[in-house]
Amino acid sequence: MANELEKRFGATGGRPATAAECFSYFPLVLDIDYLVRGGAFRPGRTTAGTITWSNSDTGATRAEIGYTANMDGARHGFLRLRYRSAGVERKEMIDFIAEPVPFGGLRWAVECPIRRSLARKLYLLPGGRRFASRLAYGLTYASRCDSVQERPMRQAQALRMRLGGGPNLDAPYPDKP
Repeated sequence: MANELEKRFGATGGRPATAAECFSYFPLVLDIDYLVRGGAFRPGRTTAGTITWSNSDTGATRAEIGYTANMDGARHGFLRLRYRSAGVERKEMIDFIAEPVPFGGLRWAVECPIRRSLARKLYLLPGGRRFASRLAYGLTYASRCDSVQERPMRQAQALRMRLGGGPNLDAPYPDKP
């Protein structure tokens, strides 16, 4: 049985991922670290704006979300979201909490509205009603769903893309950097 699981899921330790846990769809992701680094969310200030997600193939807009991020408090704040999901206008309020980091400074996170645990990324599934953490939705990473045969292919594609080529393994090698 264990050998069959290894063949099917490429897992030798831990629990294999189930199909329901895999990212076989494309949820919207609010990455707090990315938004703070990019200046959309600014500690010590209140900012407002719109976050837009686009289809990487066509460039068409997938979703738009209006936000107000209040990070005025020393270690607390809130994020107010306005968006449309499953044909319904939604408003959501999410708490910010700043955690101290070992070498000084603060790292901002949000409190998952479902689990009430801290997270630095929140997801909205297609047709979903609210943003929540990966654990709240029971999601895992796509790589956990790779079979033993798929894992080397994914790694080779990632390497080709880092070298400036495309993911097609049959295409000519990219030029040397």
